[in-house]
Amino acid sequence: MILNVITICDIIKKKGLSATFCLYRTRSRHAFLTFFYVVTFFSVIMFFSVILFFSVILRAKLEESIYKAMYKTYYTYIMSSNNNSTLYIGVTDDLGRRVAEHESGNGSVFTAKYHCRKLVYYESFSDINQAIAREKQLKGWKRERKDALIDSVNIQRVDLFSLDSSLRSE
Repeated sequence: MILNVITICDIIKKKGLSATFCLYRTRSRHAFLTFFYVVTFFSVIMFFSVILFFSVILRAKLEESIYKAMYKTYYTYIMSSNNNSTLYIGVTDDLGRRVAEHESGNGSVFTAKYHCRKLVYYESFSDINQAIAREKQLKGWKRERKDALIDSVNIQRVDLFSLDSSLRSE
């Protein structure tokens, strides 16, 4: 069987691909070598196309993770029991998730034991170290000072989590 390379080139051209390397009409044993070169050429092109594609995707993922790390928000928050007799102070990077954990009783042993399920106060920070320092500062305060801080923004001690829908979407 004699393989005509021009036929292969015609098929390649119909697919819209460049076939400038198929200018020679060859038959018999040279046809197989020409076919082999055509297939090898396209294999190399496809290999580098795949490498380029994945490098673009990986770069986009890396840029996204760097962006998230640079613009991440951290929270120092205060939870209260229903009768406001007990306060819990904590730090998180996802306030909505963390408050939902406390409300379900899975947030911490302390909040589950003392039923601290109301978000009564929170502050946001761009640096985790600032949020942790603020948490330590608030934990060092006496109860009267903590109450004054909460009352400065939430005098009725309503659950801020149930009022602010933007906290739920985080």
